[in-house]
Amino acid sequence: MSIETGSPTRVHAINPIVLSHHFGVVRAGQSVEHAFTVSNPSKEDWTVSRIVNSCRCTFAKDLPSVIEAGSSADVRVVYDAKGDARDDSTTVRIAFKERSSRTFTLQVSANVRPPLTILPSSLHVSVHPGGSHQSQVEVQNFSDVVWAGISVKPSLDWIAAEIVQLPAPDPAENSPLKQRWRVALTVTPSHSLLTSVQANVAVSVPDTSTVEYVPLSINIRTAAVVIPSELFLGRTTPSEETTKYTVLHFRDASDIPKDVSLITIEHNLGDELQVSWTQHDGDRWKLKSTFRPNSSRGFVDGSITIRFDESDLPPLSIPVRGIVEE
Repeated sequence: MSIETGSPTRVHAINPIVLSHHFGVVRAGQSVEHAFTVSNPSKEDWTVSRIVNSCRCTFAKDLPSVIEAGSSADVRVVYDAKGDARDDSTTVRIAFKERSSRTFTLQVSANVRPPLTILPSSLHVSVHPGGSHQSQVEVQNFSDVVWAGISVKPSLDWIAAEIVQLPAPDPAENSPLKQRWRVALTVTPSHSLLTSVQANVAVSVPDTSTVEYVPLSINIRTAAVVIPSELFLGRTTPSEETTKYTVLHFRDASDIPKDVSLITIEHNLGDELQVSWTQHDGDRWKLKSTFRPNSSRGFVDGSITIRFDESDLPPLSIPVRGIVEE
């Protein structure tokens, strides 16, 4: 693939003067260049005093040490594209000694695309235990040939991949992009998994050595934080009433239930425990639990389960502990 530099680009600005050029799509590893015109409209010669490159991938060549009064010089800026898929922008800054001079910033930008390009190149996923989350990446073919297809293999068995081929650019457009696919990745951790997981998805081209990996950072967490995490009743006696409060703090506004009537509260302590909402506004909901034991039963070991009906939020379980004695 070749990139034409075209005619020199000139952009007028107050000090410093900024001259810019966009190369468009550039293959990773390719070197391209563009000519800028640096003009000296003053009545004295300008002597180059300093050249600063913003990165090692860019440098200026054919720059004379002196630009004579009333003349100009073509300065060629070379850009070496690296291997990562990214939209890049770099500069070369030229300063002169004379007081009448101006500082010139020569800016070049490009859309760097390796043969097998995946956008975005990595994913960060937040999902509930037992829930499901889908993210998408686009796989693009910037090679010199048309591929028969692609293969996608996640590193974990609870990550599923679905491949859909997308329309290719019109050949008349002479685009370096030959093919593209949409890959939908569905993450479905088990109910018992509650942690952060690092995974990856291997995207390869069959019958070739071409392969790229998409890193996945998966944060598996409950939709709400329960404060305190355990309902401790303390030590009580038969017929003595004990009331405790629990706060549910929803992490994400999108997870806050819209209708409290769709939430089911269950427990395994019979009529000894009464549970109800006392507040359900905003991201903090307050639960009231009143325990009145019928007899001396010793240790209390139960649980409250909150189910979010008609929602993909997993159930929340709150342990209930205490001691009942005469």
